[in-house]
Amino acid sequence: MAPPPNSAPPKPPGTRLRLLEAAGEEFSAQGFEKATIRAICARADANLAAVNYHFGDKETLYREVFKHAFTKLHEHAPLSRLPDDASWRERIEDVVEGLLERLLSAGESWHGRLMTHELAEPGPALRDVVGAFMQPMLARIDTLIAEARPELEPEARELHALSLVGHCVFFRHARPILDILYGRSRYAREDLPRLRTHVVTLFMRGLELPAPSEDTP
Repeated sequence: MAPPPNSAPPKPPGTRLRLLEAAGEEFSAQGFEKATIRAICARADANLAAVNYHFGDKETLYREVFKHAFTKLHEHAPLSRLPDDASWRERIEDVVEGLLERLLSAGESWHGRLMTHELAEPGPALRDVVGAFMQPMLARIDTLIAEARPELEPEARELHALSLVGHCVFFRHARPILDILYGRSRYAREDLPRLRTHVVTLFMRGLELPAPSEDTP
């Protein structure tokens, strides 16, 4: 079907965006040290001066790639989509679903591989990501814990929050093992509702709250 006469064809992505995507692919495959500006520019169909023009140097490009990756993940799976007047359980389920969606989606693209490289050899980019994305996530969880169990000390809330995140992270980083044990159709994105319920149930029991299956209507 032909497009309407007045409709313009979609614009191709600009050079900066092409460089970010190409650099993400290259850094996730080779790591920071082995990735080259020449290979990134070849992937992006850009000249060698483009990286210097848009980013200044390789390290700045690397840090911008991380920000780009996590911004895209946040747009795809916001950490919180419910208003503050939603029930406590709805809000914690919302946070867990957003986190699992981010993690499982990252595993299907270069984003997850890039984070694996950075965790193996931490650099300045990791500090950027922690400050911009991970601290707000933990602060959101801490607020929910404090609302449900106001008597808990900050250190106890911190452990509960880290435990919740750890349960979610497992399903991302253990993906190769889970595929061998159970096949690729198990514990994948299609399983997200079941994983969310499981993680939330364990979390609520850890806080000594009635788990979803134990509530009365």
